[in-house]
Amino acid sequence: MEDFIALLQHLANIYGWEHDQKTIHLKTSLTGPAAECARPDTSARIYEDLRARFGITPDEAKRKLLGMRTGQQDNLRELADKIKKLTMLAYPGTETNLQETLALDHFKRVINADMSVFRVSRPPANLDEAVRTCCEYASES
Repeated sequence: MEDFIALLQHLANIYGWEHDQKTIHLKTSLTGPAAECARPDTSARIYEDLRARFGITPDEAKRKLLGMRTGQQDNLRELADKIKKLTMLAYPGTETNLQETLALDHFKRVINADMSVFRVSRPPANLDEAVRTCCEYASES
């Protein structure tokens, strides 16, 4: 759901859609069960309805973050993206810097033990640096 919303917001920015245009494009892009969420008059309310029906709550996002296990088999970039997305959902309204710190902390917790040892010797400043550092270490091993 968040990917769909982000894509529509991105398109609205690219094409310079006014508020009414955003709402019309949003309403016309919804099909099937999602079309039932197109009743409100504003895109913000439609997004709220979509999130309530198809998205995950902040508590569910926190549970997913905490449920991630050490040594997950995901590609490191995909893992970092998943963690970042869940962190944004788990802590809405939180400052971006704090969200980045929380995402980095979750990433550190989830990567495997070899990466953890390397990470301690060269602590990353942010999530992107952590992914780069881990990828460098994996290619050297």
